[in-house]
Amino acid sequence: MLCFLIKFLGLICHYLRLLSSIYVYGWWLLQLNRLVKIESCWVFLQRHIVLFVYR
Repeated sequence: MLCFLIKFLGLICHYLRLLSSIYVYGWWLLQLNRLVKIESCWVFLQRHIVLFVYR
């Protein structure tokens, strides 16, 4: 019975670690996505400013 409990707790810990790593990974992906959006927006603005200036 005790062995089963220890295995069960180990499994729970394993899944919690897996979930937290997935969560952190997802958070980093979101941050990167936000950065890429800002970057592409900035490039878009620069392109339009350049086009406007050289027109």
